[in-house]
Amino acid sequence: MQRCHALSRNRRHPGTIAVASARRQARRSRRLTARDYADNIGWHLTMLRKSKPKYVSVSKQTGVPWYFIGVIHAPEASFNFRAHLHNGDHPLSQRTRQVPSGRPLAWAPPKHRRPTGPSSAKDALRLLGFTGKTDWSLERTLYRLEACNGFGYRRMGVPTPY
Repeated sequence: MQRCHALSRNRRHPGTIAVASARRQARRSRRLTARDYADNIGWHLTMLRKSKPKYVSVSKQTGVPWYFIGVIHAPEASFNFRAHLHNGDHPLSQRTRQVPSGRPLAWAPPKHRRPTGPSSAKDALRLLGFTGKTDWSLERTLYRLEACNGFGYRRMGVPTPY
């Protein structure tokens, strides 16, 4: 299970301009087509469209675009709304166990049988520093997605998936 490692104050991150430049260079050197991943892309798009109303609800409360929430929900929780957006831990009726553990700090778990996670999702987005941001340009969005997953690809010289 992947975990969001974004924007911790204790970590150094490459500048947005350097990241955008590296991304452009990677696109020029390695062209993949949608045909290479058609089935996978199709499944992800179906799940994003199906779940859009839930993402829109959280988006209205946080200012984070619905599509961004959906895109990080895929690797973190496999589109599972019974898991925490922070790291995919489940059940949602308990706090997270993996990094970041013990989240959300102020937690009144859902009492109904089929819990949803808007309060947990809002906590995850706030923890990552995404709430209240106004610049959601393509470059900034891709930078935030990469920050969420960590900049480890760069240190290994591997082109980032973002």
